[in-house]
Amino acid sequence: MLTFFMINHIIQIMKTLYHKDIPPFLRKIETEPEFQTGSKYVPTGQEWYRQKVFLEFPLGEIAKDMLTTITLIGTKKQQYKTLPIEKNDRFNAQGLEGKMQVEKEFFSALMNMRDLLPPYRGKIICD
Repeated sequence: MLTFFMINHIIQIMKTLYHKDIPPFLRKIETEPEFQTGSKYVPTGQEWYRQKVFLEFPLGEIAKDMLTTITLIGTKKQQYKTLPIEKNDRFNAQGLEGKMQVEKEFFSALMNMRDLLPPYRGKIICD
């Protein structure tokens, strides 16, 4: 089982997480007290899954529908910016559309990767 220190060490080493990298983090989240049915745990904001990261994905992903757009980028302008797609992004995209970079909590980025972004259409940047 991954511990808090192991997770932070993995995040510091990897820096960039793709779909293939997220299953261990999802399994660890399932064991956290905050996500247990009937738990009385009060979040402190210091949990490993609350750290700020950047979720990056091609702009075309926000063109699906309004709820997907709001879920991926939020409603605050300062949370996101558009950037050109670079060759090392490894997105399954032509590079013409550009990409979004959205600051959010690690938990939200994991959920977005799992539920909304197809493989090769997103990554999490841990800085």
